[in-house]
Amino acid sequence: MAYEEAYLRILEVFVFFVTLVFTIFIEVLVTKAYSLWKKLVAGVYGVVLAGNVLSGLLIWYIFPFLPLQGMALVLANVFGAILVEYAVLLWIAKKMSWKDAFYLSVIMNAVTWLVGNFTFFGL
Repeated sequence: MAYEEAYLRILEVFVFFVTLVFTIFIEVLVTKAYSLWKKLVAGVYGVVLAGNVLSGLLIWYIFPFLPLQGMALVLANVFGAILVEYAVLLWIAKKMSWKDAFYLSVIMNAVTWLVGNFTFFGL
């Protein structure tokens, strides 16, 4: 029994890192496109990395302990990721307006969700 639990724990951590790398890759591409379109300063890629690590930890390791189920948990995950990445963008990327930070956060998460669903579920 302990072997199975250890295996599942290792598998969970592996899936977390694969998902994190996939998400960072997609969101850096989205950030690059948004930055070119809006003529924003470069250098927000580190911010995207920090925001993804924080929101990923929140979604994978904190939200499951909340007393939420079904759609409430899904919405908490979605809005949690958007708000954490928005806050990190505002806090670190000082030259970005609050509108650009919010729009970028929403667009990054929407594109990641769409690409992830098409890639893994074939929707």
